[in-house]
Amino acid sequence: MRNLFAIAIISISISAFLYSFFRTESEQQAFNFELGVEETNTNLTEVVYYELEPMIKSEFLPVLMYHHFEEEITDYPSMTMTPETFKNQLLALKEAGYEAITTEQALKFYQKKHHLLPDKPVWITIDDGFLSNYELAFPILKELEMPATIYVIASQMGQERLGIPHFTWDHAREMVQSGLIDIQSHTYDLHQREKKGLEAMLLHQKQNGELETDEQYQARIFADLQKSIEVITSEVGTTVFSFAYPYGAYNDVTEQIVYNAGFELVLLTGRRTSHINDNPLRINRLNINDNVSGEELLHRIETFKPTFDEEL
Repeated sequence: MRNLFAIAIISISISAFLYSFFRTESEQQAFNFELGVEETNTNLTEVVYYELEPMIKSEFLPVLMYHHFEEEITDYPSMTMTPETFKNQLLALKEAGYEAITTEQALKFYQKKHHLLPDKPVWITIDDGFLSNYELAFPILKELEMPATIYVIASQMGQERLGIPHFTWDHAREMVQSGLIDIQSHTYDLHQREKKGLEAMLLHQKQNGELETDEQYQARIFADLQKSIEVITSEVGTTVFSFAYPYGAYNDVTEQIVYNAGFELVLLTGRRTSHINDNPLRINRLNINDNVSGEELLHRIETFKPTFDEEL
């Protein structure tokens, strides 16, 4: 009985092989299409992939960093831009085929789900939450239908910092309800520094005349980040999962605290175009100011792409 069963299995295998071998060319092509490849002129080295392996799109993501907008630039030229320049930059991006993406889409990029994104994505990010974001940048983003992510210092909403007012929670809700603006965290109240290298987020404070312990320091930073998440969620109803370091300052300890707080996308300051293999807790951005024309912006995006032998 076992011998008969074995003979039957062998016969079926031989029949399947002969059927596959002697099928017509059209049948063979149809079979290959179902597998996700299509032969071109019967040259097996020329294949087009379909459903089994999604087409690889851009492995680079330009993440642009903006701050403040003024009709005429008076102070802080390194972080300030006129609405006219901003619009020209966005138009140049559109004309070059770039499509602005949301924070959620940016997360998919680093999760290597980039086949769900546009062919040429660009992520527009704005730090601090100045009133000019609402008054000058938001109307342009609405006109061009381009989304952006604004990282706010939650304790400064409706307040003034550096002599510049911040937008209110009412402004934030209006922008979020448009479907174009996402509000994420830039700390609750840790955006200060004594000087470069002495940023508030990195420094131990004195408590009762004594320097706080490592455990107290870490608990304080964690509590600030948690408070920023809770306040933003309560005020505008968005899911907060992205964080921008004040001044781009971080170390191994803060990175662990930020991760423990639940942030999945963490942004640094301007360095280069981001790559799909970048650590999502250390996302590189290009700092953009008013000296950058639309043409220059496109040039920078290409020029500051990492090379394949660069450590990502």
